[in-house]
Amino acid sequence: MGICISSSHDENSVRTANLILMDGSIREFSQPLRNNKILREYPGHFICSSDGLYIGKNISEVLHEDDQLQLGQLYFLLPRRKLEYVVTESDMAALFLKANSAIKQRKRNNKRVQPLFH
Repeated sequence: MGICISSSHDENSVRTANLILMDGSIREFSQPLRNNKILREYPGHFICSSDGLYIGKNISEVLHEDDQLQLGQLYFLLPRRKLEYVVTESDMAALFLKANSAIKQRKRNNKRVQPLFH
């Protein structure tokens, strides 16, 4: 089972692609953005979809360089050393807590969506 986070949807809210960083912060993008543009800022990392995280399995659904982050999806930025890593229950719990905390913090702060790279 992948990570699934439920949230209420405000009709006036902007659909975004959400990227959870290792420090628990969140980056939001209001338009699809290529993976390679984001990874320039984070050498030694990769991005995976929350849909590709399963306990007891290797991380799947890793974005390739030309793949785009899709609106309405949740992604994680992880260190490359985790590419061949089998996800444990504690890993899944830690990722869930980071995602949940980041999303709650964003809602509390009502932050603006990050601008796209030029």
